Amino acid sequence: MASLSFKDVNEEVEYWRRMAEEYKQAMEEAREELEDFQISSRELERELEIQLGQLEKQNEALILSNEKLISERDQLRPVKFTQMQRPASAYSEGDDGADSALQEEYDRLQNQLRNVQNERQRQTNEANVKLGRYNNEIELLEAENRELNMLLSLNNSSQNKKKDMKALEDLKQLLEQQEALHEKIDQTKAHHKQLDSEIRSLEKKICQKQQERAVQYKNEKEQQQRYIREMEQRNDDLERANRATVVSLEAFELQLNEAIEHNAILENELDEKRDLIVTVQRLKDETRDLQQELAVIRRQPASHSASLSNGHLTDVSAPSKHSTEIMVQTEPYSVPAPLLTPSTRIAALNMVNDALQKIGHLELKLSQLYRSYGAPPLSAPPNAFVPPALPGSPFGGTVNGGSGKLPSSHSYQRRNSLRSWTNGSLLMDHPAAQSEAHDSSLRVIE
Repeated sequence: MASLSFKDVNEEVEYWRRMAEEYKQAMEEAREELEDFQISSRELERELEIQLGQLEKQNEALILSNEKLISERDQLRPVKFTQMQRPASAYSEGDDGADSALQEEYDRLQNQLRNVQNERQRQTNEANVKLGRYNNEIELLEAENRELNMLLSLNNSSQNKKKDMKALEDLKQLLEQQEALHEKIDQTKAHHKQLDSEIRSLEKKICQKQQERAVQYKNEKEQQQRYIREMEQRNDDLERANRATVVSLEAFELQLNEAIEHNAILENELDEKRDLIVTVQRLKDETRDLQQELAVIRRQPASHSASLSNGHLTDVSAPSKHSTEIMVQTEPYSVPAPLLTPSTRIAALNMVNDALQKIGHLELKLSQLYRSYGAPPLSAPPNAFVPPALPGSPFGGTVNGGSGKLPSSHSYQRRNSLRSWTNGSLLMDHPAAQSEAHDSSLRVIE
């Protein structure tokens, strides 16, 4: 006991705790074995008592049956003896059946008697065997009793008393050691209680920390969920804005395409206008030539009448100086052509008037476009030339008083706004202006 050494108090406490658990377990096992033994012994004693009672009842029944058979045998023996002494002549035929029945009954009773005797002998043997076993057990118990008495006598001797004194001293020492161990155990229990209290306090702190962490984790999770929800909402807003931007961009592209198409139509109209301007210039040249020829023709009757009044004819076919000058002046514009008939000249004048009307409509459309765009289109020349109208034309002085050029303000505005025209945003025409331009272009093409 004193040789035990421990590293620390915890190890010692663990050792004594383990020993106490082992002793407690051994005590529980011994108690269970004792209870099982007591229960089994009670059951065995009960079974033996039941068997003994059954055997006693069977023995009594067999004794009664044996006595009954003995009495019957004693009763039948004189009858059988008298029958044996009766002479054979005395028997009648009616007595033969009775004798045979009596003989059978006698044989049956003898067999039953033998069976009962055998059963009684067997039961007697079994009882003797059990009695011998009981006697052996009694002898063993008596031997044990003698041994116990001898041990008691030995304990009463002086030598045993000395041994008892020594055993008592050893027992006292053991009790003292037990008390010391109990004190150590109490100290260890107190220390364990203190440790348990510290452990419980630490467990409480750990639980609080875990709860705080759980609350913090829950708050962080809720914040993350809110942040994710906000990000999803922002993403949805951005997607909606993107879709709206795409839709507006598509609408702007559609407007841009329409503006480009409209610009292309206007450029085509401007090209047609240039062609018409060239045609009108050519027609004006022809008209001027025709007017000059007409003036020459008008002067010819006057010279013809003067020649007639003087009494001689003048060669009309000879060109005069004025006609020659007219021919020279018209060379840069057209090639001299033969004189036209009046119907052809009237048709040409009508064509010129129609062309001038169309040009007037185009100029009106262009002025509206200049006002709507703020600058002339890209395809329009900086100094667009418009030939002057003929004298007496209903469209004389339409553009800049018939000087044949656009107003200087329009040309200056086009030159200054060319940069904003190429880089600025496009402006759509008013629907009425678009329909009017389309109708005027159709009239020009026709």
